[in-house]
Amino acid sequence: MVLLLALQASSGKVLCACQVPKGSSVLASDWAVAVCGHLGGNAGGSATVAKGVGTAKAEHVSRALRWAREYAEGRQESGTHT
Repeated sequence: MVLLLALQASSGKVLCACQVPKGSSVLASDWAVAVCGHLGGNAGGSATVAKGVGTAKAEHVSRALRWAREYAEGRQESGTHT
């Protein structure tokens, strides 16, 4: 599983892209929607690949990455898609 966040410093936008293996307990679309929603944005995609956008200050991107990791780990442990 991989999630990338790229901060566009001039606009404060954070671009998000994620990919998970087929059959993963974490859906890429759910992960992207959750992370981008956490950043005040939106996302979409499929079960394996998704992308979206949110906003954040540079100092908040590392916090968003930690939150994204915790989200995915929690879904893997529980094996749920919600």
